[in-house]
Amino acid sequence: MNMTAPSDSNKIVVGYTTQEHLLVDLDGCSWVKVQALASMICKAWPILGDVLIVESSPAHYHLIFDNRVTWDTIVRVIETLYDLGVVEENYRQVRNFRRDLTLRVSDKIGTMRYHEVPNPKLILQTRHDYKQAVGIRRYLDMLNAFNPISYYSIPKEVIPW
Repeated sequence: MNMTAPSDSNKIVVGYTTQEHLLVDLDGCSWVKVQALASMICKAWPILGDVLIVESSPAHYHLIFDNRVTWDTIVRVIETLYDLGVVEENYRQVRNFRRDLTLRVSDKIGTMRYHEVPNPKLILQTRHDYKQAVGIRRYLDMLNAFNPISYYSIPKEVIPW
């Protein structure tokens, strides 16, 4: 678990941090676009496994991939997503500097607006069976402290190949 303090020192934002599976922060994305991106990433890198799509705030989504992969694989995927304009430069730079990935799991109270606890929307399943699949459940374990939701209650769709 990683805790970081926003600009107001009286508030705490809790994040899920890992170096073992891919997390992607997508800002300014429609629901249709985020589903298409998640599916394309799964097809391009099947080693990443299933993906949980979480709405972190309106038009902002998180992708949580299930399989353990090497840090080198994570960096290659993030670099490709950056080159394609999918992730922002600061996301890429922070990942390279810190060598970890963090997504918010708590609510966030800012000076201008309030962001609710992230809400899991859909799991896209790849039909590939990997023994390293732990990422989604680990993320949900942390999220459950703020938004109790069962893995089994999240809608699932199989990605057409």
